[in-house]
Amino acid sequence: MNRREFIKTATVVTAISKAEDLLASTYIDEAELIRSITKESFYEFVKEFWDTIIPEEPVWNWHIEYLCNEAQIVCERMFKGEKKDYDLVVNISPGSTKSTILSVMLPAWIWTRKQSATIICGSYTKDLAMDLSLKSRDIILSEKYMMVYPFVRIRQDQKAKSEFMNTKRGKRISIGVGGSIIGKHADIIIVDDPLDPQAAVSETSLKTANTWMTDTLSTRKKDKAITPTILIMQRLHQNDPSANMIEKAKEHAKLQKKMGMGDGKVQIKHICLPAEITDKVKPKSLRAKYINGLMDPIRLSREVLLGYQAKGAYMYAGQFLQWPVPAGGLMFDTSKITIQIPPVKHWKKRIRFWDNAATQGGGCFTVGTLMGLDEHDIYWVFTSQTLHSTFSFSFSLSISYYHLKIN
Repeated sequence: MNRREFIKTATVVTAISKAEDLLASTYIDEAELIRSITKESFYEFVKEFWDTIIPEEPVWNWHIEYLCNEAQIVCERMFKGEKKDYDLVVNISPGSTKSTILSVMLPAWIWTRKQSATIICGSYTKDLAMDLSLKSRDIILSEKYMMVYPFVRIRQDQKAKSEFMNTKRGKRISIGVGGSIIGKHADIIIVDDPLDPQAAVSETSLKTANTWMTDTLSTRKKDKAITPTILIMQRLHQNDPSANMIEKAKEHAKLQKKMGMGDGKVQIKHICLPAEITDKVKPKSLRAKYINGLMDPIRLSREVLLGYQAKGAYMYAGQFLQWPVPAGGLMFDTSKITIQIPPVKHWKKRIRFWDNAATQGGGCFTVGTLMGLDEHDIYWVFTSQTLHSTFSFSFSLSISYYHLKIN
């Protein structure tokens, strides 16, 4: 090899060596790449770790990304130790992946950003709360999660279904409505369906859920100014926990303003996503995201919704339209009820009926009413009392005669 050939060969070898060094310096392994993306975006985390707990292919409807982003906004202030702007209340239909997003995925993601966080998660029964906890733990113990986030590890002596702790002393605590959590304080509280749909008309169940939310959970915060609460549920009653939480926040805001301690702003962001587009959609800008009038045309198609409508107007109005009073009323079609003084003097029949529904220690009130059938086969309801119906809402009648005509 002559001098010129030697120099040419050496130049090529040097160029290859430099290229290899450059590739080596810019190479990012798969775990690092996933970590850099999912740590900064909760929505990307949900997409990446979906298959660790759910084998079926996901349907990425717009509401999933929206809820992920809203949850992240709340969490970001908690990560920084900043005063919260608001608590979050979400009303959405069953079968919309709400529990997977906020009860299962969110706690696992929070630990990627703040390993020391204590998360209290509640549901209407302890069994449901533990089932959601188990799925959340399955994500953290999955091969993918441990590869991407090797610094998040569950302690072997603290890995029960209902409560587990990581090596940085962060905890995920599960509890059913009414359960005791004395001595435990959270960085964030997540409540998922605090009311059993089968017990929504029970005054006792309503009172238990609302009292637990306002009197028990509200005291379980590490810092009341920082710790946010996320409540997600389907509407089940006019005074269910979501309505009660919003009303309490309004009362608090009014009191603060009266005392010169605030501007009267309600510290709750209310997201309401009925299955069908209605005037109850909140924020109103989200109406533009509905497709052919449907929030999720795949999971909650017209055909699916018709099946649920057949189960009853009250159930459908609450759980799917997020307004637990059907447009036409409950048992009676309100469009057929008018207020009049009966012109007739003779009655085919009049009857007094009492519903002895009183329950020791709570429950519905005893209700009594007088009804009559006139000579034209028109039904009348005579009453001037305050009633408490079996559907658990109170109303006062200022006029003694209600005309109810059944066609």
